[in-house]
Amino acid sequence: MLIKRGEIYSADLIEKDTKGAEIGKIRPVLVVQANSWNDILASTIIVPLSSRLPTYISPRSVVLRKDESSLDKESSVVFSQIRSIDKSRLQKKIGKLPAEKMKAVNKALSLTLGLESID
Repeated sequence: MLIKRGEIYSADLIEKDTKGAEIGKIRPVLVVQANSWNDILASTIIVPLSSRLPTYISPRSVVLRKDESSLDKESSVVFSQIRSIDKSRLQKKIGKLPAEKMKAVNKALSLTLGLESID
């Protein structure tokens, strides 16, 4: 399966050992791993999406409109749940984010991972 950064897939995140706040169901995910790694690894790095929208918007939050994501509902990117999964967990390709929206994702990822300060 050829997977590209910025693509949205439905993914099976169900695991028998899911604990507490970990997301463990079938849901849309955004691929954030670099294409060069996607080309050679059996896994990819994803961020789950949720139809539960944030109560306030900050540089750490990204909301995806239906028309820019091919999703059925407006969704938010759940950066606190970033993880690596085997590519076999990816089911159906849903769509691809436009470059402008990926810039917002890049910024939020950078802040989430502490690569840059929010100050």
